[in-house]
Amino acid sequence: MSLYERIAEDYDELQAAALVRAARYVSELTRVFDAAGHTVDLGCGTGHTCRLLHDSGWTVTGVDRSAAMLAQARRRAPGCDFLQEDIENLAAPPTADGVVCFGDTLNHLVSDGAWQRTFGWAGEILADGGVLAFDVVTPHDHRDVWPHWLEVSELSGLSLIVRGDPSSNPRRARLLHTGFVEDRSSGLWTRFEEAVEHVSHDAETVVAWLSEAGFEEVSYRDGDTLEDATPESTRWFFLARLPRKAGTGLK
Repeated sequence: MSLYERIAEDYDELQAAALVRAARYVSELTRVFDAAGHTVDLGCGTGHTCRLLHDSGWTVTGVDRSAAMLAQARRRAPGCDFLQEDIENLAAPPTADGVVCFGDTLNHLVSDGAWQRTFGWAGEILADGGVLAFDVVTPHDHRDVWPHWLEVSELSGLSLIVRGDPSSNPRRARLLHTGFVEDRSSGLWTRFEEAVEHVSHDAETVVAWLSEAGFEEVSYRDGDTLEDATPESTRWFFLARLPRKAGTGLK
């Protein structure tokens, strides 16, 4: 059983800061459209972003590989459609006006080609003027923050310790998870351990890959403040747009 299968019921409580960021990112996405359309949420997790988009008038398709996370998402956002797929092997849904990928999902793609294929996939399914919005952890965060990371969470039925791997480097970093989860039917506790690996790229590389996928007017900002990015930014928020034709619903 994977980490995300184990923590699906507690994920939102563990990721409270990420949920706040997602709300701000959704506001940024909707700001650039005259009218809501169809959006695909890659790595939708428990459906928090899907619900925000749906409540803003969007038709939403959420995609995640975890059945347990999707079960939570279907309860949270019953008005949305959901697909169980791996982001590295995506089918082509109906044409979308927006693609979002929040919660540093892209950092889980450990090969350069996987990032490029995902950008290419988004470029293919988006309508003219469509927008790709995503956030990623920066090389600075992987190099200077993750090796020293320590977080302890005590929830009902779950205890989780997250430690940074000192061997982390600017391109590849790991967080080591040690947890104890309660079986709520038997009351027995099970210990688990899992490492989550991330890969990051400098902003110039990401911009170049987006351009190769057909996106223009690519911008990125500090993912926590939405102000201009700085060398100390630990997260970037990207907006990338395909070329527009007359009559698209984009400002």
